[in-house]
Amino acid sequence: MQVQIEHQGALEASIELRLTKTEVETEVNKALKDYQRKAAMPGFRAGKVPFGMVKKMYGSAITAEQINKKVSDGLNSYLEENKIQFLGYPVADYERSGRIDFDSQDEYNFYFLLGLKPVLDFDLSSLKMEYAKVTVDDGEISRTIEKMLADYPRTTNPEQVAKGDRVVLKAAEADENGRELENGYQTQLTLNLDSEEHSRLAEVFAGRPDGDEFLINLSEYLPLEKAAELLHLGEDNKHLASSHFNVVIDEIQRTEPSELNEEFFGRMFPGQEINTEEAFRARIAEEIQKHFDSQADYLLYIQVLKQLLTEENIPLPDNFLKRWLIENASGHNKEIDIERDFESYKRSFRYQLFTEHLQREFPELVVSMDEVKQFAFNRYYGPYLSAFGNDEAFIKKLMDGMDDILRKNGEGERILSQLEESKMVNLFREKVQLVNQPMSIEEFKDYAKTLENISNELTDGQ
Repeated sequence: MQVQIEHQGALEASIELRLTKTEVETEVNKALKDYQRKAAMPGFRAGKVPFGMVKKMYGSAITAEQINKKVSDGLNSYLEENKIQFLGYPVADYERSGRIDFDSQDEYNFYFLLGLKPVLDFDLSSLKMEYAKVTVDDGEISRTIEKMLADYPRTTNPEQVAKGDRVVLKAAEADENGRELENGYQTQLTLNLDSEEHSRLAEVFAGRPDGDEFLINLSEYLPLEKAAELLHLGEDNKHLASSHFNVVIDEIQRTEPSELNEEFFGRMFPGQEINTEEAFRARIAEEIQKHFDSQADYLLYIQVLKQLLTEENIPLPDNFLKRWLIENASGHNKEIDIERDFESYKRSFRYQLFTEHLQREFPELVVSMDEVKQFAFNRYYGPYLSAFGNDEAFIKKLMDGMDDILRKNGEGERILSQLEESKMVNLFREKVQLVNQPMSIEEFKDYAKTLENISNELTDGQ
């Protein structure tokens, strides 16, 4: 077999493979004899059909099969031996190959189109990028603390009920005079007196002390369905929703904004010795700074991609890619659809080439499946690890089950992409020349908005 490559521009090539019928004669005869041993035809015993008859009936199809296999193997070997870096896979050029008659021809010419990968050369250390450095001021720290005090309230147990409290009650079925029925229904229920639904009940309970006992019929204040639900009644005893109950106020729970004290410091940062408001504010400033630095890292990532993922830095064989995409597409309007979405496809190809190039240059960027599994394990089970103790067998069983979790809804691919991106962000921070640009939080938000559309475009299709 003869193989010849003809470059058609910088990133496209045509490959010609020539072979003769004699080059596959041995394989064809062997395949025919194998078929002869299995063939069954009227008038002949199985395996006794004359070879000439088998060849006449199936020779053309088997010849075509063996030639196609020879061509496929020869093409793959040529690309591998010559270390040719290509996109997708070769596309058969039927126009140049023409119609092939496997019966009458003794020589065959096959042509394939090939899209070549561009040679990339990036020097990250030569890049100089603006790095948004947020200045955390006292006003932002105070606003954050105020929000935390409201978002993480404290629960107290006052002596008397007020509107807005939660009241835990013990309830026992009783008659109209308050005498509890023998073997009557008993339950525990909770009223949220801050809800619109329990607004009428709030008037009944307001001012009552903890431990107070009295008679009530909930159906007088709630629809029957709601009363039954509150009393945890099933279908068999739903009729009790309109009954009287002796209730005892077992607990009063009141939610109030937290106070800025050591108890609150400890709740927000367990295990850390924060004893003063000054130390707490410093810790909050640190967390705010960490949050915005993380966002700034991602904006740096977007800026680097914006600068490097260009036609100038990563040219592509457009004609080949369109042909290859059409070969792989389905649907009535596939050519129109591919033309419409072609820029999106190109962004995806460029990002893939860029990632592969960086991973070859910096092998530490490659994310292993063990890393993906460990990340997923920490996400799903990390908060509960202390409860597992040192039960290695149980932890191993959980880890073995991660494969099923990663297969569901593309979870594994999402985590892989997330870890790859995280590693690239760290690489850019290390290699790129960063020029800190101090910004207020409002300035940073405006700056981030300018990169939002770019981010959507660059990550489109990835």
